[in-house]
Amino acid sequence: MEILERIGVAVFALALMVATGCVQRESSAGTQSTAGAGSGRLEVRQVDGPSLVGNQLGIAATRQVSIYLPPSYAVDTGRRYPTLYLLHGIFDTDTTWTRPWPGSPIGFDSVQALMDRGIAAGALAEMIVVMPDAEKTCHYTNSPLMGDWEDFIARDLTAFVDSEYRTLDAVESRGIAGHSMGGHGAIKVGMRNTDVFSAIYGLSPSLLDWAADLSVENAALAGLASLQSESDLQNAHFYVQAIVGIGRCFSPDADDPPFLTDMPFTAEDGQVRRAEPGFERWTGELPLHLIGRHADGLRQLRGFRFDAGDAYQFTHIPVAAQAFSDALAGAGIEHRFDLYEGDHRNRLWGSDGRLYAELFPFFSQALASR
Repeated sequence: MEILERIGVAVFALALMVATGCVQRESSAGTQSTAGAGSGRLEVRQVDGPSLVGNQLGIAATRQVSIYLPPSYAVDTGRRYPTLYLLHGIFDTDTTWTRPWPGSPIGFDSVQALMDRGIAAGALAEMIVVMPDAEKTCHYTNSPLMGDWEDFIARDLTAFVDSEYRTLDAVESRGIAGHSMGGHGAIKVGMRNTDVFSAIYGLSPSLLDWAADLSVENAALAGLASLQSESDLQNAHFYVQAIVGIGRCFSPDADDPPFLTDMPFTAEDGQVRRAEPGFERWTGELPLHLIGRHADGLRQLRGFRFDAGDAYQFTHIPVAAQAFSDALAGAGIEHRFDLYEGDHRNRLWGSDGRLYAELFPFFSQALASR
């Protein structure tokens, strides 16, 4: 029902923009743009990803990318801007950020609306915001099955944006953020590429470590035992679908059909247990277990934040985020972790939402603008 509501709102908003002349299609440039008087500009580009070419699942290597350009970009043609890369969550797309959500406050219901309002109020710095469409469960991880998503973000996409737009092409002016799967991706891609990104923010980052519903405690994972085919997977519980999809990134095994992954869990008589080598391979992809390897780079960041709500549907997120914060503190890595009242999505939008009140102000301060 939520998906249908969201589609309906998006269709209505698009129809309204077309009727008022705010949507322009420039087919010769392969660009779709949305803008209004005195506002920033939203462009939709198709970006080739050499790092995604040749993936074994045949996932498209050309990706849609929504790009927000701030209000002065069109008039101050000699100015260059810091850039924020904003990654979406599992089963979402780039349009998560660009179309209204059901129940989101009017005027605060998209990244463009939030940025335009904050810039007009003098609360936010002007910056370019880059929002790529990624494979739905990739977790922005390099995988021979799904493609090298970390490299796509950190190399291919940054190179495209810096060549096509007036960016400040320097690490101190480039940040990365995301929600849920995107929060995981922002933290992992950011910590592995501190020569590319200097500031990181994870909104409700998933899979920072094993905990709660991401463990043998989750009875829904017993459904892994009944999987025999792709059709079984289509009708499986969300957690089962997620484990298989994420496993194709974290523990791919092209020689193990039909699911092509070493599962981290198995089940027998309804009892969920760890399975090797899948569990160990997953552990090697969880950011808490990467801290030691990347501690020196993390200490050089201009800013590092992440948060989680205290009433989560996905119960591992706040528990693992606290453990991740404790591990960072133990390694002497400066950061900020916020535990706030809210669930996985209900505090993202609005004038007091995490995007407007926390994330965009954070990057306004952290990223060098000259």
